[in-house]
Parts: sequence; C-alpha cells; structure tokens
Amino acid sequence: MFKFETSALKGLSPISASRQSLRPPRWRSFGYWLVLMSFFMLIIAAWLRPDFNRPPLADWKPFLARGDHAAEAGDLQQARYLYLQVERIASWNRDWQGTIAAACWFNKLDGAPARYSKAYTLLIRAGIFAEQKQSRQAMATIAEAFNMLGQHQTASLFLGRVGTGWPSENAEPLGFLLEACSA
Repeated sequence: MFKFETSALKGLSPISASRQSLRPPRWRSFGYWLVLMSFFMLIIAAWLRPDFNRPPLADWKPFLARGDHAAEAGDLQQARYLYLQVERIASWNRDWQGTIAAACWFNKLDGAPARYSKAYTLLIRAGIFAEQKQSRQAMATIAEAFNMLGQHQTASLFLGRVGTGWPSENAEPLGFLLEACSA
C-alpha cells in the first residue's frame, strides 16, 4: 500500500546503527579502568601495610590488674580472658615485660607446667622480643623465670644469647614480674 522512506536511514543497516549506539566512548572505558586499578592498589596497600588503620594499642597493665582481681575473686575464666588480653596487647607492642607477666600468670592458673605449656611459649616469645631490643635486663628476667619453672638448662641458654655488643644496662631481673612465677 503506502511506502514510506526516509533519507537518513536509507544508507545505514539496522545492525551497524545499533552497534554504534551501544559502544561507550573511549573516555568512559578509561574511567572504568582507572577506578578498577585504584581499587586494586588500595587492596594491595592494605594487605602490605595493615597498620595504616590500626587504632593505638592500649596498655596491658590495667588488664593485668583486672585479671588479678578476677583471680582473687575466684573467677578463673574471666582472669584467663584478661591475661589473654595482656598477652595480645604485649605481643602487638612487642613488649617483653607484658609477655613475661602474662606467662607467669598463666603458669599460676595452669598449675604444674607441661612441656608445651602456654607459659613456656610466652617466655620464648618474650625472649625473641628481648633479643630484638637487645636488652640484658630482659634476658636476665626471662632466665630467672625459666629457673623458677624448673627449666635450668633453658635459662642458661637464654643467658648465653646475650650479645657482647649490646648496650650496657642494669642486668638484674625484674622481681615484680616474677612474683606470679614463684607462687
């Protein structure tokens, strides 16, 4: 019947017209690529440096005091939880004093030390922290803690690890940390 023709659509086929309309411009694909690459760079930075967003760590001494009060009150589960917090905070800070305190209190909670006890593990970790800080006093305190636990050979090994080039400081063990190990 009636035949309508338009001059604008006469030269284009329907397939090529639809492909051109759906293709994004080059700047848009570059923007997508840029956002994707910045996202991956953010993930890599967070993986390599997780301390960027870590809040400042608390001090372990209030947790130790609260653990002492819980142990005196007879709530051993709460005391164990608080001593675990002491261990965690001291390990994050690489603080040998907090690690030794937690080890001694775990020894007191667990009773007779076994070969692979939590107290031994924490004392060895404290030895690693002390060796990194090159502290003669820390090594003497750790050796005294091992002596109190009956591990005299391990104590002498820790005293033997003191380097000759370490700075001179008071090499007396800290008694207030070892009060729980002796009990």
